[in-house]
Amino acid sequence: MIKLVVGTRSALFAPLPDLRLIIVDEEHDTSYKQDDRLCYHARDLAILKAKLAQAVVVLGSATPGVRSYFNTRTKNIITWK
Repeated sequence: MIKLVVGTRSALFAPLPDLRLIIVDEEHDTSYKQDDRLCYHARDLAILKAKLAQAVVVLGSATPGVRSYFNTRTKNIITWK
């Protein structure tokens, strides 16, 4: 049984039956945004996938994106300092 998957943004598409944790390091980085063919933002996809799997998502960044900062202030999102 697979216990850990490490990958690029496309690793979010891996079929993992017992998903418990997704970590997105440097979530503010523009390399997480896919603009051609299938357009998506890996940060947003990670949040959605975690919600559907009832898993936890950790967004890591020394300089969080404006959207992430806003969401931590207005939604039910836990932050650590």
